[in-house]
Amino acid sequence: MKKLVMTTIVLVAAWTSVALGQDTEAKAKKGSLYAGVGVGLPMSPSAFSDNWGTGFGGGAGLGYLFTPMVEGVALFDYGTYSIDAAGAAISGGDVITTEFIADVKFIFNTANTASKFRPYLVVGVGMASVKISEATSGGTVISPETSESAIALRGGAGTEIWVSPKVAIFADFKYTTVSTEGESTAYLPIRAGAKIPIF
Repeated sequence: MKKLVMTTIVLVAAWTSVALGQDTEAKAKKGSLYAGVGVGLPMSPSAFSDNWGTGFGGGAGLGYLFTPMVEGVALFDYGTYSIDAAGAAISGGDVITTEFIADVKFIFNTANTASKFRPYLVVGVGMASVKISEATSGGTVISPETSESAIALRGGAGTEIWVSPKVAIFADFKYTTVSTEGESTAYLPIRAGAKIPIF
């Protein structure tokens, strides 16, 4: 009986040591890999929001924790929006967005080490490409392909949930506006994914 008790104590102590070691290791790592997917909503101009539907996309990036409350994240994001041509036989005409953005995340609730939730605000700046693919109807080109690259600004909010010492899941939205010629193009990507400390 004494041997069983001692063995149990040793096993529990060993498991606790490993778990604490993993947690310390994860917290010591400042660099993280991000990957996420989700939807996007066309916002402006009205020609975009009225004639294109909900989009789909995803992205990936690398983050670096400068302080427990401030993280920089370099991200690549891609989205595609299909034309909403109800009753019209139109092929193509997709709006395709590609972004290279530098985000700054302001993370809250970091002092509460017992909580797994980390809400945050985010702002970002970078470059984005907005392309509209060629649109045809009945074999006739009704709109040629166009593409424009410009400065992109965005802001949003989200939360991280640390499901284990080595993995967090996140969900956020980032209102993005691209300074396209004439009138800015704006859309709202909504993403969910994983954050993994790697260095």
